[in-house]
Amino acid sequence: MEETADTMQGDSPRFAAETSAALSETTVPSPRPNPAPLPPYRQIRALHDVDTITVYQAYKSSIATAAVRTQKLNASPDFSPRRMTWVKPSWCWMMYRSGYAAKDARQDSILAIKMRHDDFVGLLRRAELTHGRGQETKVEEGRSGPENEEDDQESGGAEEKRVEEESAQQDGGTEDAEPNRLDSSVRRGLKPPSQRRRSRLPKSSKVKVQWDPERSPSLEKLPYRSIQIGIPAALSSQWVEEWIVGIEDVTHTAQELKKFLDENPRVTTAELVRRGLMPTETEYAVPDDVQGLLGMRDRLRDGDDR
Repeated sequence: MEETADTMQGDSPRFAAETSAALSETTVPSPRPNPAPLPPYRQIRALHDVDTITVYQAYKSSIATAAVRTQKLNASPDFSPRRMTWVKPSWCWMMYRSGYAAKDARQDSILAIKMRHDDFVGLLRRAELTHGRGQETKVEEGRSGPENEEDDQESGGAEEKRVEEESAQQDGGTEDAEPNRLDSSVRRGLKPPSQRRRSRLPKSSKVKVQWDPERSPSLEKLPYRSIQIGIPAALSSQWVEEWIVGIEDVTHTAQELKKFLDENPRVTTAELVRRGLMPTETEYAVPDDVQGLLGMRDRLRDGDDR
């Protein structure tokens, strides 16, 4: 009886030992990790190091091949500086725009273009938003048109085409502008009056910025934005000659990424980075004045998804 009574006492040595053994055998579920917080709604994310930032652009192969060989983007006569060129710091957005370099022959080669930090930030200081402060573009999904109509350097979206057309008007129009509106001055070998007026307009040096939904490696739309930067014709030559410090063809990486995603649809971004199919893109901090210009601190508009 004494032994039985003793085993019922909570502070007995035998009870404590048995309780400890039972607890040690109990499996305690590990707490679920908290999901990673979303990036800010408007944030520049890029591959960058101490000296440079990398942006991407898709071109036809003739432009890309000559650019890599000479490290000059305008080495091929197919490259035209007369129209706006759009660059993207986001690798996934470049995959979306070019269809992993398979959308069409005008953008079957993807170049990684390195710029010095001062030049890149200086470019942003010239920027204006394409739809006004704090607003995003409303590009209809699935629509696309030539981003550079004269030389087909890259195929861009509907909004980019609209900006292109406005830029062309500011820059003096195109060579085939208003071909059917002829007057006596044309018959005398002169330009139509509208073209003469446009040719007197100064070329716009305003850089265009638009914020579009960021994309995942498999091109799903994400609930935050990615920046696109439109470099106008007035700055094209300076960008090509002075602000680009390195050019690399990364088309093969884009193609291998698509192949691997098709074979492994559940792969994580971390694994893609480990395999060298994705760059490590982190926040690219810009000064307060640039954040203000780009609407990075503005509140979301009603109806914006998060």
